[in-house]
Amino acid sequence: MASDVLGANITLRNVLPAKLIEPARKRRDQGATVIQIQNWIKAGGPKRHGCGRSLWLQITPTGTASWVLRYRFAGKAKSTGLGACDLSGKAGLTLAQARARADDALALLRQGTDPADAKQAARAQQQASAAAKVAAAPRAPVITFQGVAHDLIAARSDGWRNRKSEAQWWATLSKYVFPIIGDKAPADVTVDDVLAILKQPTESRTGKKGPLWTAKPETASRVRGRIETVLSAAKARKLRTGENVAGWHDNLSLLLAPKGKVATVRHHPALP
Repeated sequence: MASDVLGANITLRNVLPAKLIEPARKRRDQGATVIQIQNWIKAGGPKRHGCGRSLWLQITPTGTASWVLRYRFAGKAKSTGLGACDLSGKAGLTLAQARARADDALALLRQGTDPADAKQAARAQQQASAAAKVAAAPRAPVITFQGVAHDLIAARSDGWRNRKSEAQWWATLSKYVFPIIGDKAPADVTVDDVLAILKQPTESRTGKKGPLWTAKPETASRVRGRIETVLSAAKARKLRTGENVAGWHDNLSLLLAPKGKVATVRHHPALP
């Protein structure tokens, strides 16, 4: 023991200068200077340097520097990041800003609050606030297939040969198309949607029951063409991209029988 060697009343504190036996924690609490920090950053990492009052400068192997607060809470050693280090203050915290943020965290610690928990709670509150703002923000109305069809028919109204054509468009679309895809955005319309329209059960004037494509092939063909035209108009308005799912060649022609194969041919009676 040192007391045995030096004497019962003589200790190392009496013999050695105080600065040589000062606890390491007190040395760490001595505030670092900006020049020291600049030199530490130039020296690179990985390294961690004490900057005083529980504030540390952490340097990664790639040279990125950040501020860290090291402390004890509930008997455990803990740490929490305070932000990036940038002595110019442009892309991070200066030394003065980091010390101010560390003082705020230590104030929470004296009040019995873990700074890391407070930081996490503040971040969660910010995210919830941002989500609430997004939810409350007015949204642009979604343009539907029916809306595009309405605009298309209105734009063509002056070019119809007669008002009957316009009425037929509205009649077929309202009866066969809008109930299935009227509320869909044009970009969401698929081949399956078009097939569902053309295969929906119906009954012809002659009492023939079956899918629209076979029971009323002429009407079904017009419906398909009108869907194709509306989707083309949607594409022209940048509301849709890609191939037209209502197109016939190399598309529905591979999934449906040709109209001529399913249509019932009705010949005129022979003349006497």
